[in-house]
Amino acid sequence: MDELMEMLYDHEEQTFLDSPTKDSAAPRLPASLQFHAGPESLSTEQQEARLDLWRSGRSDRVATGKTRLLGAALPATLLSVVCDRYVSQPRLTMVFQGCEAADWREVDGLTFGMVVKSIVPTQGFATALTDEFEELPLISREREVHWRNVGEDVEIELSPDSFRPQKAWSIDHDELVVVARDPRAQGVQVTWSLTEEGSDDVTEGKIFVTTADAIDALELVQRTITRP
Repeated sequence: MDELMEMLYDHEEQTFLDSPTKDSAAPRLPASLQFHAGPESLSTEQQEARLDLWRSGRSDRVATGKTRLLGAALPATLLSVVCDRYVSQPRLTMVFQGCEAADWREVDGLTFGMVVKSIVPTQGFATALTDEFEELPLISREREVHWRNVGEDVEIELSPDSFRPQKAWSIDHDELVVVARDPRAQGVQVTWSLTEEGSDDVTEGKIFVTTADAIDALELVQRTITRP
């Protein structure tokens, strides 16, 4: 996925420069991934200024685009907890090792402009591209669920009012997507720790969570991004 995102951004830059040649070193995308036309006519100075500005934020935008794509294309990760006793005011922290997470998004047609920041508006389409990348709505998260990417891992903290014996607790709505960084992984190690109200004890453990079948990144883009 990282390599494909870099290819998409390389393609955006090459399209902007409007200088495709047989000897070009920039990666060529399949026709199915070429989503919009070249840039409007600009002076050399304007092109350089726009390109410099776009390049300065490229790495952050690549990361943003990747998380949007993962969050829109993949099903949400189901989190469910079953205890053998009543636990009041629990705080359950889980660390998914070797993983990354993204906000799950219910997007009715993810566009190219939501994933790849346009360098310059194009006729009849680019204004929407720019607005979509910069103004995509924020996600409203469940107050009982907090997560973050920490280094090469994902840390998820659950803090519901209680866990009840032999009754599964789960998130009320789709929250996040957790993805193994190694596409060849058959599963990931998850360590967990639990604290509760009125006790200084910390209960710890680990589990092994199997992963779903790997999905080709190109296929993911082709089936998710809406063509204009």
